[in-house]
Amino acid sequence: MKKNDRKVYTPQIDEESVFMLRRVAWAAEKPMTKSLDACIQNIVSNLDRKAVCSACKDLRCLECPISWEDRKSELDCILL
Repeated sequence: MKKNDRKVYTPQIDEESVFMLRRVAWAAEKPMTKSLDACIQNIVSNLDRKAVCSACKDLRCLECPISWEDRKSELDCILL
């Protein structure tokens, strides 16, 4: 199955969040979908990845970008 063929869970966003997202998208001159993606990427880049991984209920660590970054930093330490 190709990555693009997978079904993606679409969470419902409350009206206030959509209101804010729309304005962020306008300011970024991007579609709301791209703006939401950028917001999520920004949030994840500032998270404690180990805390997220330890709370995770999924078993797909090899597919998880949060996990990748954690392993990447461990690999960087080994290679230095």
